[in-house]
Amino acid sequence: VNGTCASARITVTATINVVATILSTTPASRCDAGTVTLAATTNIGTLNWYDAPTLGNLVGTGTSFTTPSISISTTYYVEATNGTCTSSRVAVTATIAPTAAPTGFANQTFCAGETVGMISVAGTNIIWYDAPNNGNVIPPATALVSGNVYYGSQTVGTCESPTRIAVTM
Repeated sequence: VNGTCASARITVTATINVVATILSTTPASRCDAGTVTLAATTNIGTLNWYDAPTLGNLVGTGTSFTTPSISISTTYYVEATNGTCTSSRVAVTATIAPTAAPTGFANQTFCAGETVGMISVAGTNIIWYDAPNNGNVIPPATALVSGNVYYGSQTVGTCESPTRIAVTM
């Protein structure tokens, strides 16, 4: 009221948004280069994925994000947005576990009766094949044959090297 004049009342509606929070994140890994799918959950709102902890590029939305093909471990960042309320970004890592082929001499000499398991290469859990790609696994107790080429891959954890060393007898 201003003197004898009364002002009209106005109804104001206020919207109060719940603050969005990241509840959980799920990093992921793979052997060698390729795509990795990361995940996150929020209490409310939309999840946005970025390539930097602040600013950066929006690279995806939703509860999961599949990276482009990557060859090294890469950290992405997820935030939750509800209206104008945005959470802090949380780091989620896509881990790449590169697995190199075993190393050794390409030509080796053995005595009669020696086996595939005796081929000398440096590496972990060597698997021998009869071809440079795909092919059949050769059991370690198989007798070596002069002139044959054996192809060995290295296995580290659950990752097998995508390339193989060729060893000729």
